[in-house]
Formats: sequence, structure tokens, C-alpha cells
Amino acid sequence: MRAGLLGYFFLATALPSSALADRPVLIEAAFETGEVQPSSGHIDALWLMTLPDPQPAGTCDFFTPEGKGGFGPNSRTDFRVVQSEVWKKELITPRAGKYFARNVIDRTKCYPRDAPRSNFILTTPEQEYQWDEEIWLGFSVYLPTTWQHDNKFKKPHMAHLSGIGLLGSNATADSSHLAFRIHPAETSDINEWVLRLVPADAQRITDERDAYHSIASIGPDLGKWTDFVFRIRWNPFTERTNPARAGIAGAKDQWYEGNRGIFQIWKSVGEEDANGDRRMELVFSRVNQPLGLVPRADRGLRLFFDMYKYSWQTFDTDPTEPIFIGFDEIRYGRAADGIGFDDVVPRSGRFASAANSKRPPAAPLLLN
Repeated sequence: MRAGLLGYFFLATALPSSALADRPVLIEAAFETGEVQPSSGHIDALWLMTLPDPQPAGTCDFFTPEGKGGFGPNSRTDFRVVQSEVWKKELITPRAGKYFARNVIDRTKCYPRDAPRSNFILTTPEQEYQWDEEIWLGFSVYLPTTWQHDNKFKKPHMAHLSGIGLLGSNATADSSHLAFRIHPAETSDINEWVLRLVPADAQRITDERDAYHSIASIGPDLGKWTDFVFRIRWNPFTERTNPARAGIAGAKDQWYEGNRGIFQIWKSVGEEDANGDRRMELVFSRVNQPLGLVPRADRGLRLFFDMYKYSWQTFDTDPTEPIFIGFDEIRYGRAADGIGFDDVVPRSGRFASAANSKRPPAAPLLLN
């Protein structure tokens, strides 16, 4: 298995970009249209939950629950597409192309249900993926040099109180498969990139037990664009299983082969090269083993970039000032469409545009 994995990693990273890259992915959000587009589209197509900036007195509602688009440089909202941003005297420019998305949450604002967050989400049925379907996701994140490390709650079972969410995937609110977050470190005052996965022995749809995996310190990444590539296939079974026929309430009536789960993360490390890119390194790998939750009968899985600081206004945590995160070069596609590592990895000199991108053909469920 290791030889196969290394062979695949070599194939995905060593071939020239012309051999593998730039096949049409399912979603491209490099923000080169200059604003968020309607969530039903293919280019820069997102559904937002964000607040006005500044927030008028007496209001406490998210903008654009309908996913209608907009939110360019002139939009006064916490999430918007910009050409550059000066954050505490630090000039931030795009990872590639002319635009990126800036996102901010502010402890002093009023949030619905007292949940400080500003999210952008892939929500349409076409954007969803299925259990036992392999997908690839690439994206780039900018953390400013002035990042406020939160170390108030450092113990693993309480780290979510000091952490902040970046990326998640779920079927419903009670069926969350993963959360990619920034958390305090137990032995350092520098926060970490952290992956939360449901444990491998989870067999119930509502099993939400925490299994946290430290990926790396965020220290070397402050003041830089940090690239990530995720390879995902959820399958929780050790042997051929039909969860509905096994009597699991709400489960999908479909047979799944065992030991097919995949979760891998590549991350950029080191300094930028002459092109402005950093070396990609495999930092987390679980292959051909049970992963995720029992498949639900009622819907597929969605991806969301969830800038969310749980109970920030309730618990006494360290940061008090607004928190900024930049996002760029988001690409998401299905292995069944021929998409792989090199098609989604962020790189300088490549960006999406509505003029040169094509929608991929509809993909069948990946059942083999």
C-alpha cells in the first residue's frame, strides 16, 4: 500500500502541469470575476452567511440567505472579494490573479444565535458529493502576521473554545464528518492547524465524538498564503455492508465495500520559490480504512468554509479584536471526472475565469 501511495504522490506532483492540470473541475472559486456569483453556478459560485460592515445598530441578521451573489470590492460586508487589503498596516494581495476573498469576524457584532461566524458554502445538489465518492479539494488561506493566538483553553477536550473553524463537511447539522480548524497547542503559545475527524469506529449517523489530529504549527505560515489539497472518500465500513438492511435508522439502502475510506492532506511548506509557490508536502494520510459516518438516506455531503469561533462572545478567550482570514484559489472536483492533485493545487499564474472554464460532464456515483 505504501508503494502505491508513494507512486501516486509522485505521479500527482512530478508530471508537468500540461499533463495533468487544468481539466475542468466542478467548482472554481479563484474570484477572478471580481465578486461572488450566484450559488447555482460553476465559477465563484457560493452561498454566503455574512454580516454588514459596519453593522447598523439594532440589526442581527446574515446577508444573502438566497445565495444570489454579489459581494465585490465595493460591498460593505465582512466577506467580500477584493484586489488587496491593508490589515493592521499589512498589505495583502491575491495568491494568484487579481482578486481574493477577505473574511472577518468581530466579537463586538451581533450574530444570530450568538454564533460569531462568516461562512461561504457549497450547497446546491450539483455541488454535493456522495459517500464512497472520491473528491479533490484545493484552496489557499492567508493568516496575517498579527494573528492573535488564542491559548485560553489548551486542553484537547476544551480546545474548540479557543479554536476557530476554517473548513467542514457534513450532510446535516448532526452528521458532521470533518472540521479543519486553528487550535491552541498544548506545549506552545503558537496555534496549530488541526483536523477533527469522527473516530473510525463510529457506526451511528449522529456519532459526533471528537478525534483531533495536529497537522502543523501556523507559525511558519503567518504572513504567507498557505496552500492545501484534500483528498477525501468517506466509507466507515470494514466489510461489505448495506447500512439500511443492517437496521441503522435513516441510513442509505446501498451496498458499500469495506476498507475504502481515504483522507489525505497536502500542505505548502518552506519559503516561496521564484514563481511565488511553496513546496507541497503530504502531512496527513489515511488510506483504505474506515472513515466517516454511516451514509444518510436523505442527502449527500456538502463542503463549507466555516470561519466560526464558537462561543467567542460567551467565554473569556484571548482575542478581542476582529479576526481576518484571506481565501483564494479554491478548486473542487471528482475523481470520477478525471480530477486529481494537479488539477486543484493552487499555483501562481493560474486562475479561473468565466470565459475559459467549462462545466464538466455529470459524474456517476463512484461505486467500484
